[in-house]
Amino acid sequence: MYVADLHKQEAMEVCARRIEEHEQRACQLKAGRVNGCSTKVMYDDTHLVFYPMFSLTYTHKGKSYHNFIDGINGKVLGDIPENKIIKYLLKSVKGILTLIGILTIVWFFYLMIFY
Repeated sequence: MYVADLHKQEAMEVCARRIEEHEQRACQLKAGRVNGCSTKVMYDDTHLVFYPMFSLTYTHKGKSYHNFIDGINGKVLGDIPENKIIKYLLKSVKGILTLIGILTIVWFFYLMIFY
């Protein structure tokens, strides 16, 4: 599910729920055991933003992996198998997709300014 496919109110609810879940996991990682965690999400204003994010799904040794690669900074979100070849290939793909993401943003701004 992509948040952009939802109506504005639904997208805001999905985002709030994801932020709350992320904060809950972060609290558990830092504290080990959490009796309670409260996160309040408030929206001042919302806008649709296009952000280069690449989805990558592959299978290694019978296990399926699903990752996202940030097209701006190259950060990989998801599980990476403990294999040097796979890590090297993923770093190569990450570099290429980061370059594509940066070029896409530059092209977008070029079009906005000159057209």
